[in-house]
Amino acid sequence: MKHLIARMTCTLGLLLGSLAATAAPAGAAPATNMTTVTNLAGGSCLEMPGWTGQPGAQAAVWGCNDGDNQNWVFNSMGGGFFQIVNRSSGQCLELAGLPPTTSNGTAVTQWPCNNGRNQLWWFDHWRNVNGQATAELKSAYTGCLEINGWQAGTWGTGAQLWGCNNGDNQRWAFAHDFIFNH
Repeated sequence: MKHLIARMTCTLGLLLGSLAATAAPAGAAPATNMTTVTNLAGGSCLEMPGWTGQPGAQAAVWGCNDGDNQNWVFNSMGGGFFQIVNRSSGQCLELAGLPPTTSNGTAVTQWPCNNGRNQLWWFDHWRNVNGQATAELKSAYTGCLEINGWQAGTWGTGAQLWGCNNGDNQRWAFAHDFIFNH
């Protein structure tokens, strides 16, 4: 009987040890559709300033701090389009108005998500920059999400729409664990 208990204890110890060895390391985050969005030109993160939940507030860049106001959820809407939802406010990035203004310099704001075309974005010109995935974020209408090129490194500079030119002020980097499904 002693031998049976000893064998069972040994087997149980080996089993638990092998399970622990195959478990994910502590602190390992699973891949997610939520990410920070960092402007390549200035190295600042896209955010909703002051954690505002005010509809119509303009998105801007600020020093990256991984706050909820700097985390964005990319919800697939089909056809390669996404809604970009701020984690803090729960609102979508959009071009204001229906039909929206689409001229260069149009402010990119947040508004309650409503499945409107003015809230749809898609990725273009993916490329690897220093080991990080980067892309342009294009509006379903026209133009790219950018930070004014002359102020890309200035915290508080508002996000705007501009004709796509593949400049670094229109290029955005995403967290390493970011995945998206389309």
